[in-house]
Amino acid sequence: EEERLNATLPGDSQDNPSVTLSFLGWADDIFLFANTLSKLQRKFAILTEEIQKLFLTWKADSLAIIRSWSEHSMKVSWRTGEDVWEIPVTAHFNSLGVLVRWDGDDNAACDYRIRQGWVHWHQRKSVFCDRRIPLRLRWQRLASTVFRTVLHGAGGWKCNDYITKALNAME
Repeated sequence: EEERLNATLPGDSQDNPSVTLSFLGWADDIFLFANTLSKLQRKFAILTEEIQKLFLTWKADSLAIIRSWSEHSMKVSWRTGEDVWEIPVTAHFNSLGVLVRWDGDDNAACDYRIRQGWVHWHQRKSVFCDRRIPLRLRWQRLASTVFRTVLHGAGGWKCNDYITKALNAME
């Protein structure tokens, strides 16, 4: 079964390995990559068939597709066996706490992480501002929660002027 999922699909052997993938489909923690929507649909059908053998199914609202050439949103309708899936094509998605955009823009990912840092700040500001707690401990707590929240996934960011200014302003 694993070999079937990893097998080369018809038409894949003609693809140039240096070509950028145009489609990405994901469902929770499963990602499917393909150069065309039809190839993505075939991979989705194979995976759907395999998980149904385990008496599992997809959660319809966790399915989505992102394409690399446009931020236009729409829905794609796929039929797999007896099921019909309405899958939205989106401009961005959140994967493990990191925002991924259709154009690979790191600025949006930085903005998203800063927003998450402010959420953590507001949830814990009573501790950060409590004068009964020594300042050094409050700073350690701030660094271990808010700063780590903001910098989650930052290792892949291209550090440009926008990101530098946004992080300095947040700090």
